[in-house]
Amino acid sequence: MFDGPPDIVLTLYTRPGCHLCDDARTQLHQELGRLPRGRRRIDVAEVDIDIDGSLRARYGEWIPVLAAGDRELPLAMRPGTIAAFLHDVFDGGFAPRSGALPAADAPGTSLSGTAPARSLRRHA
Repeated sequence: MFDGPPDIVLTLYTRPGCHLCDDARTQLHQELGRLPRGRRRIDVAEVDIDIDGSLRARYGEWIPVLAAGDRELPLAMRPGTIAAFLHDVFDGGFAPRSGALPAADAPGTSLSGTAPARSLRRHA
C-alpha cells in the first residue's frame, strides 16, 4: 500500500437521486480499472453539490462533473469521454480546455468549494 498523499485526486460532483451521476460513478470506476497498474496512487472523492449553495449554483445544470486539478469534465457519463479525460490528466494535462465550466466567481476558489468530499475508492 502507498503512504502519503495521493498522486492524483479526482472529484466527482453529484447529487442524490441523479441517475446520470450513478452512471458516471460506474463508468469512472470501470475506466480506472482499465488503466495500467503502476506506482501512481489515485483517490476519488464524491461531492454532493446540494450541501453547498455555491456548488449547486456552479454545477447544478452540469452534473455529473468530473474534476482533476483545474480540469473539469461536465456531463461526465460517456465511457470514451471519461477515458480521454483520465488519459489527459495522467499525461499531465491539467489546463482547462474550451467547453470547460467557467471559473469560480471568487479568485482562488477551489474546485471542491467548502463541501466535504466522500472518499469512494483508492486506486493504485
